[in-house]
Amino acid sequence: MGVKSFFIVQEAPANALSLNKDFSQVVIAGRNVFKVLHIEEDRFVERLNLRIGKSLNLSFSSNDVVWNPFDETQLATAATNGQVVLWDLNKASRNKQDHVFSEHKRTCNKVTFHPSEPHVLVSGSQDGTMKLFDVRKRDVAVTFQGNTESVRDLQFNPSQPNTLAAVSENGQVQLWDKARADRCVRSLTAHNGPAYACDWHPSRAGWLATAGRDKAIKIWDTVNGTIRLVGTIPTMASVGRVVWRPQREHHIASAALLVDCSINVWDKQRPFIPFAAFSEHTDVTTGIAWKGDPRVFLSTSKDSTLYLHRFEDAERPADRANPHGLCLSADGDLGIAVRQTPEAGGRPPRRPLSSSDLFRLRRSVLSTVRAPTEPAPVSDWLQESARRYLLHGRAVADMCEHNAAVATSLRRYQVARTWRVVKLLYTSSREQPAGRATWEERPAGADGGAADPEPKASRNVSGGGGETKAEDAETDCDEPEPEQNLATIASGLANAQGDFFFGDGEVNEMCLDYDDLDVAPDYTLPTEAFEPRHELADGSPPPESLQVGAETAAIEPAAAAAAAAARLPANPAAVEQLNLSLLAIPASLVADWPVGSVVADMLQHYAVDGDVQTAVSVMVVLGDRLRPHLQSAAAEHWCMAYLELLARFQLWNVATEVVRLSPIPTVSCLNQMVLKLQCGRCGAALERTGWWCHKCHAPSTCALCHRVVRGLQVWCQGCAHGGHLSHMRQWFSSNRMCPSGCGHKCVPVK
Repeated sequence: MGVKSFFIVQEAPANALSLNKDFSQVVIAGRNVFKVLHIEEDRFVERLNLRIGKSLNLSFSSNDVVWNPFDETQLATAATNGQVVLWDLNKASRNKQDHVFSEHKRTCNKVTFHPSEPHVLVSGSQDGTMKLFDVRKRDVAVTFQGNTESVRDLQFNPSQPNTLAAVSENGQVQLWDKARADRCVRSLTAHNGPAYACDWHPSRAGWLATAGRDKAIKIWDTVNGTIRLVGTIPTMASVGRVVWRPQREHHIASAALLVDCSINVWDKQRPFIPFAAFSEHTDVTTGIAWKGDPRVFLSTSKDSTLYLHRFEDAERPADRANPHGLCLSADGDLGIAVRQTPEAGGRPPRRPLSSSDLFRLRRSVLSTVRAPTEPAPVSDWLQESARRYLLHGRAVADMCEHNAAVATSLRRYQVARTWRVVKLLYTSSREQPAGRATWEERPAGADGGAADPEPKASRNVSGGGGETKAEDAETDCDEPEPEQNLATIASGLANAQGDFFFGDGEVNEMCLDYDDLDVAPDYTLPTEAFEPRHELADGSPPPESLQVGAETAAIEPAAAAAAAAARLPANPAAVEQLNLSLLAIPASLVADWPVGSVVADMLQHYAVDGDVQTAVSVMVVLGDRLRPHLQSAAAEHWCMAYLELLARFQLWNVATEVVRLSPIPTVSCLNQMVLKLQCGRCGAALERTGWWCHKCHAPSTCALCHRVVRGLQVWCQGCAHGGHLSHMRQWFSSNRMCPSGCGHKCVPVK
């Protein structure tokens, strides 16, 4: 039996790793860790700790690390303060820093050595530039100005060493010639969102893999001077790392940027399910490197572990997948999918099939059964719900009731029940202002909800004589006043508010409703001469009248109602009966119930079930009330999935509203991205105005009519050409190439 996978735990997470040229040592680097370890047969042995010394500054905090492929004593790191640091492992002192380049203005994200010139080092930074350093002369040789957002990854092409690929946060992929730094050779908007990683194929010339936040790995063919899409691998989460598998032409490994902790190995020929999965890490993977062998690779993670994975320990998701599928459409049609073995599709194979061949040759047969013609239910419920939902501008109860009515009109009774449960839980007595009646005090309205009570007068009197004018009691207050004696005053019946007023004795002027005021009075006095033995909730019965187990019996229906909101069948009669039972739950007991965690679990259930619209809508309506109970990474994943759905249906206004109202900071900042316009002639950024270049002193003209564009315009991020909106719309309705004649394909391939 061979050696299994093994790992070592570090004192801090690592952001990157790199192997030396003979794959016998590995270096890991992060914000608080920087070590060189020797790789033995069944363990890691620490060889050198580079994060030691008296002057530990930000240059020791690294985002990326790379080993010189020709010199095992030289390392390079990309520091969080923008510095590029060279390290000499043979240096006699404890501090192995050899030289520091301080050329970047912002954080440095990536460093890489030239595959054939050991003295050439390139870095990419958050400032949008790439620097080419000559490590022999200790200076900057070339600066590549891409005029894009921050550069997240860059790699030299092993088959064409002078070709450099770079991906940036605006989704662009740029190909550069090392000898020409004035502008890129080719550029393409490859991803619908930021691009985070790229990797050249080790044996297939010209194949470049890119990945980004749009949850897709795209494979491009750059041979013959063009960029052509040859494959797309959809994933379940945003991709932060991609690395081709050596000696396997169609296999590529990936790691998610958030949510998913597994490392997946994909087969390009069957892209919808991973060929193999490694789930040893308990947090997001930050680095992947193959150990010169297609069966062994190393990985680091935010869980502070360094793993050596062997392929015989991999999970096979396809083997665990259900070979049969059943689906019912909104129109009542039934679809049945059955797996078909390779032998059933034709002649038997000439040679025994390997595991890779069996994985690639799997086929399925789909059969459909049409439902009888009848009035079909509403099939576009997602679009209608997105358009009609209220997410802000009213009280939580009003928005929940409105959204429940929308869901009911679309025959989504389960979602309507959920909105009413949320309304009940977040409008209980604990959120009522002082003097407001609780749920059990309110008469039921016509809609089955709790109606607002009539304003009650506050009987604030001075003294205990109880001599009040009868006509004042009849005209100003609707309820009879309790007898003003010592017993009633001490018990609080004479003063429901617990406040005393000292004035001119006119009682009719004191019948005030504090709900009409902006602020409640800030003076309170105890209503009893003795401190109570325990606190009593407003509206709750005295402790002597509560029986053992009564509180538990009252809370259990509330818990059952919340669970039923996500699981009971969609029956209108059952919904109405459940709503009535919900109103019967004492609000004083619901107020003590852990509402936030239960609602967060309910939204998790909806998200796992595929209904991210309900999860995100409830989260946006509740806002900061629910935010402490949510996992920010999972909530961000829900929001990004919902925004992607809205983009597919071109509901841009709704998507903008969701971004603006989202309680997740990483989502609410999406609409704050600023794109810099570029001059179509010199490529410089248009800083001051959008129609005049202060570098070449030329106006921005339309590529069709050649007139100055001062108003609304369309601009291509790839070639920087554009023009009037109406002209560009007319041109691109039948063309894909740029109208200026520069040869750039402005319309991406779908």
